[in-house]
Amino acid sequence: LEKTYHPEGPRSTRILVLMPAAFFFLALLSWKFPSLLGNGRAMAEVAINRDRSLPFFIMLLFFKAFMTAAAIGSGAAGGTLTPSVALGATLGAIVGEFLQIVVPQIAPQNSNDDEMS
Repeated sequence: LEKTYHPEGPRSTRILVLMPAAFFFLALLSWKFPSLLGNGRAMAEVAINRDRSLPFFIMLLFFKAFMTAAAIGSGAAGGTLTPSVALGATLGAIVGEFLQIVVPQIAPQNSNDDEMS
């Protein structure tokens, strides 16, 4: 038997179930976390500007990682570079805020650097 290969990768009928399920779950999460939508640019901007609270960023980090993996794993076409930048910016905001709380002498809060709200 001869195998045939397709340039877009292997496909099966399970994509008809997995992809709508992944994006339905994303739609539900986007009500509370609208920066999950898209390639991650909005999420990176929110993280860099530190517009949210520390618990919000922790949840956002895990949800974005999970939803990116679910979307790519379900067969959706897309990249990983911009979501990785968004995850890195969010992780940086989490670590920075944590250091300002735990070790304020190492990571002092500047006068123009408001604490996350």
